[in-house]
Amino acid sequence: MRSETGRQSPGQGFGREGCRLLNSMYAANRILDGDPFYMKIPPDQGAHPMQLVAEYSVTARPDRGIVQVYDADDYLGDELALQAARDHVVAGHGYHLYLHSLQPDIRVHVTIRLWDTPPPPPADADGHTTVTLDSKTGILVINQFTLGPAGEMTLPQPGVYEGTAWWSGRQACADYYTETLQQIDEHWEPERITQAWANCPTPERYVLDLARTAPSAVEDD
Repeated sequence: MRSETGRQSPGQGFGREGCRLLNSMYAANRILDGDPFYMKIPPDQGAHPMQLVAEYSVTARPDRGIVQVYDADDYLGDELALQAARDHVVAGHGYHLYLHSLQPDIRVHVTIRLWDTPPPPPADADGHTTVTLDSKTGILVINQFTLGPAGEMTLPQPGVYEGTAWWSGRQACADYYTETLQQIDEHWEPERITQAWANCPTPERYVLDLARTAPSAVEDD
C-alpha cells in the first residue's frame, strides 16, 4: 500500500508487529537522545509522563545528626520515631519525619518534590524508604533539631502526601567529617573549620518525592 504521493509511508509493508517494532525503536532512540517526555514514562502508565508540581530545596545543619520535616502545627517530637530514624535513616509517625545523618556539622541538602505520581528512587541512591506526611496547615517546616528552622515549604494545598524518601552521599560525607576531625588541632581557627565543612567533596542529600493522596486526616475530624 502506498500513500497518495506515491511514496511508501513509514511502517507500511511491515505489518502490525513491524509497526510495533518501529515504535519501540523510535522510543528507544528518544530515550538515548534524552527526550524528557520519554525519560519520564512510568513503566505501568503507558505514555503518561510524570509531572513535577512543586519543588523546594534548602541546606540544613544536622544538629545531633538530625533534620526534621513536619507540619507547621506538629513541632512536638516523637521519641519512637526519632529512634526509628537512627536505626533506618528516615522515619516518622505521619505528621513528623526525622532524617538521620552520621555527622552533626556539615550542612545537608534537603529537597521536597511534589508530583502527580512520584517517580521511583534513582538506581544510584544509597537507600530509600516509603514515607507519609499529613499536613493540615499546608506548610512543611525543615528544622535543624535544637538549632531551629532552616526553611519552610508552602504546599499547593493541605493534605496527606505519600511517596519515597531517598538519600545519597551519607556515608561519604561522614567519612570526610571523621578524616577532617582527625586533622583539627588547637591551631585551627573557627573560620578554617567552617571552610573545611563547606569543602566536603560529596554532598549529603535527602530527597522526598511525594504526591497528595487524600485530604488531611485532621481536616476530616
